[in-house]
Amino acid sequence: MNPKTSEKQAASAKQADQTHKKKTKKKSGLQEFIESIGVALIAAFILRIFLVQSFKIPTGSMKDTLMIGDMLLVNKFIYGVRTPNRIPFTDIKIPYIRLPGFRDPKRGNIVVFKFPDNPGLDYIKRCVGVGGQTLEVRHGWVYIDGVIEGKRKKIVSGKFDNERSDQDYFDYYEIRTDWGDTYTVRQRSNYEINLDNFGPVRIPRKGQTIHFPLKNEDEVKLYRKLIVNREKHTFQETNDSRLVVIDGKVTDSYTVEEDYYFMMGDNRDNSSDSRDWGFMPRENVVGEALIIFFSYDANEPFYDLSSLVRWSRIGMIIR
Repeated sequence: MNPKTSEKQAASAKQADQTHKKKTKKKSGLQEFIESIGVALIAAFILRIFLVQSFKIPTGSMKDTLMIGDMLLVNKFIYGVRTPNRIPFTDIKIPYIRLPGFRDPKRGNIVVFKFPDNPGLDYIKRCVGVGGQTLEVRHGWVYIDGVIEGKRKKIVSGKFDNERSDQDYFDYYEIRTDWGDTYTVRQRSNYEINLDNFGPVRIPRKGQTIHFPLKNEDEVKLYRKLIVNREKHTFQETNDSRLVVIDGKVTDSYTVEEDYYFMMGDNRDNSSDSRDWGFMPRENVVGEALIIFFSYDANEPFYDLSSLVRWSRIGMIIR
């Protein structure tokens, strides 16, 4: 064989080998990038399921504790993680489980939960009563087992809110509870507070037996929703207020199957809450609101960052 030909073949083989290595290196780099993205997405998905979740405030029912446009982080593991009940980005339902938590929601906690009338929606309210307690609203103020929710002090009078959903003047009250919590609620300044009454209603807990007749129309409305919509039984009243028909059987009592909570917004006169849609089941709890990581005012022009972004609210601990 000609030595020159042999040298050319060797050089050609060497060049081919170098080209192959470069392609392999590039391919390996692309694979590494894709794998890194995949790992990051999986980690973010696991983090969202088991630890924390972001949540955006869509309405003014929690003003001014939480404002429209506030973006929160929600602690999911403190109450026990609930795995997804739908395939992500679809409406396809799947079985779910709830892992053990550190504790149950307490009075005063701000809780994110699945809206009982539409579990596809997340709601956020303050827990004002737990199972086994009796709640009543007298002249606009919440009472639990006959005791007002806390010592109240007016801190702002006649502040105007120009949000489209409110457009009114409001008074702000600081509430200090016996166990040390402090939070703020607001009421319309010109509202006829003497007419703002509700209940009393007994907040149900698992295993509690409710005897008929119920105390008042508010309790009748909420327990009818509980029995029919939450615990999926048929319910019918009779001419005798002491008797009802549940699942076709005449009875004078009903035993509750789950634990429940009473949820209210801090914007007390403009809040769709348990007074309207009923008790919130323990099974619907998602987590406890932790911190505001970003906040913006959609009414401000997008180019004016000094007004659009609520800088003073970023980093606020939620109470």
